[in-house]
Amino acid sequence: MKKAVVVSLSAVSFVFMISAAPILQAATAEQALGVWLTKSGSHVRFYKCGGKLCGKVIKRKNPAELDSKNKNPKLRKRKILGINLMYGLKKDKANRWAGKLYNPEDGKIYAGFVTVISGSKVRMEGCVARVFCKSQMWSRVK
Repeated sequence: MKKAVVVSLSAVSFVFMISAAPILQAATAEQALGVWLTKSGSHVRFYKCGGKLCGKVIKRKNPAELDSKNKNPKLRKRKILGINLMYGLKKDKANRWAGKLYNPEDGKIYAGFVTVISGSKVRMEGCVARVFCKSQMWSRVK
């Protein structure tokens, strides 16, 4: 009788490990590469840059929109289309990308994290003093 219970528990554990494997593998940091749709409707391409992660705006609702809120007056006349919103993010121990994120909505640079939630979702998180953080979910375009 005991053998049957042990076998069935082992079988259940084995089935759980098999079914959980794709979920665990789906959230690797490398899956951040690709094109993502932002909350404002822009498309941002995440790409490797020297072993780190960078992200460039490749599509905007208004392609002529300027980076008018940038804290640097010399950059306020550049178009948002084509700028890097994130650069040099490194993988951390929590399997996220950590570094600096630029927000053209307010012209500020934040400490931030990119966390792959699934093959189709990432969470972008920007923080001030690593205490006050805001996040939003982006969806994969391709």
